[in-house]
Amino acid sequence: MRKQLLHTTLRKYLVFSLLVLMVTAPVFYVFTEHWHRAEAEEALLLRLHEFERYTLPGFQISDIEKWNEWNRDQQILPDTGSITKPWFSNASHLNIMDGDQEPYRELYAPLQINGTRKLFYARENLLDNMDMVYNIVSLYVSILILLIVGMMILSGRVTRKLWKPYYAMLSALEGFKVDKPEMPDLPESDIDEFHRLKEVSEKLIERNVTIYRDQKEFVENAAHELQTPLAVLQGRLDNLIQDEKLTQEQLAELSKLSETIYRLHYLNKNLLLLSRLEYDQYQDTGSHNLAVLLEKQLDFLEELAREKNITIEKQEWESISVQANQVLLEVLLRNLLSNALKHNASGGIIRVQLQHQRLLVQNTGPLTELDKGRLFNRFFRANDQEQGSGLGLAIVKKITDRYGWIITYHFDGAYHSFTISF
Repeated sequence: MRKQLLHTTLRKYLVFSLLVLMVTAPVFYVFTEHWHRAEAEEALLLRLHEFERYTLPGFQISDIEKWNEWNRDQQILPDTGSITKPWFSNASHLNIMDGDQEPYRELYAPLQINGTRKLFYARENLLDNMDMVYNIVSLYVSILILLIVGMMILSGRVTRKLWKPYYAMLSALEGFKVDKPEMPDLPESDIDEFHRLKEVSEKLIERNVTIYRDQKEFVENAAHELQTPLAVLQGRLDNLIQDEKLTQEQLAELSKLSETIYRLHYLNKNLLLLSRLEYDQYQDTGSHNLAVLLEKQLDFLEELAREKNITIEKQEWESISVQANQVLLEVLLRNLLSNALKHNASGGIIRVQLQHQRLLVQNTGPLTELDKGRLFNRFFRANDQEQGSGLGLAIVKKITDRYGWIITYHFDGAYHSFTISF
């Protein structure tokens, strides 16, 4: 599935931004929490230093009980002997007011009170400061998300504006047809790459238009130039064949030569038709009753079918109107029916069905499926012994493509089926 360049770029920006958010937000939280813990430890050490400086000089053992009673977050505890320097730890304590456990940072430090070793204990509630940490992290994440969204919106608008000349140029090129005299109006741009693209596109278009006109003129001239000598040659051969002095051997050779010239004439005619189709020289269109045209072609075909002992069956039949050039419609029907006749066997059957905006032509013939990949290619033959130019189905495919119709081939083991959906 193809992706638009703008969407692909924005998607990559978005993925990168989300990765940055996912990585930096936890890191930012960890560092903020670390700084918050460090602040709590600094506050606890400050309490210890204040106690040692202002309270400890006059403090007595007998004052401990009263001190502990009046100071909830600072206590003088018995010495355990295991703490020789200030030591920090985390703990949680019950909040009597709301019944919740709250986190604390605690300090234990050794003291000498009247020559007796004691422990100074202090704690700092982390909950209030944690709310501040959460608020800071939330603010950081919100700002980062706002920056990402703003960057995406701004990048999208800026990119669309920058690429506007490109899309205008693409639209003009899509509507350009080499067989039309109108040149595409490619917009100017102050962006160097788009300006260069405009210049290169204009040169390429001019070169292709020139080549197209030269080829068109060559095909037309070549076809007309070939038609005249072929007609002259065919006429002279016909005159020679009428000569009564010819032997049977000479007559046979001249007949083969006449047949070859006829095939060459037919091949030239079909190649000219294909070229005109490619150069879109059949512009006249109108509404035509497909049943009427098909009936006429079947009338022409019936005599040839009787000669090969082939039965033509007209099945479901209804009136269908299509918009197309009448000459091309007749060529399409004639080639499709001729193909069913040519590749049939003596005593075979051709079935024709016309209904539901579809034309179905079936014929008996070879008991093997044709190569679907090459069936509509020019000069394709199922085997080398087949007569014909190999252009009939190629012309049919070119006509259906020109009008947006769909042609399909199917083999069910008995019938080769060609279906055209209008």
